[in-house]
Amino acid sequence: MLKTLLHEESGIVQITPSAKVSKANITKAAKEISPWIKSGASSLLISNETYEDWDTMAKVMPALIAESDKTCIDHIAISTAKPTGEMRDMLLGLYPTAKLNIYCYSELEEAMDWLTPETAGSAA
Repeated sequence: MLKTLLHEESGIVQITPSAKVSKANITKAAKEISPWIKSGASSLLISNETYEDWDTMAKVMPALIAESDKTCIDHIAISTAKPTGEMRDMLLGLYPTAKLNIYCYSELEEAMDWLTPETAGSAA
């Protein structure tokens, strides 16, 4: 299963895998995510504290985002307490222009901060 959520104010698409992620889950999520990317979402957060099947997810992830939208993703964060296996290399191959960071699940807030684009004129 794959849960998707759009953080509209920050332009972050959050994906939360659970149990066994299938190609059908990815296809359904892709239909939800595509309009979000077309309307300006540019960051991807993949998070689940206890998810362990990262290698299977890596195999089905290429179908998540349309080829024409892949250059719109500029930041990707993974937040988990488990080893991510092949996910890192697969994501770097799919999104060669994106910056990627992996966070411990306890650092989920830091991951969100890193993914949030700075707004012009904001006080530091």
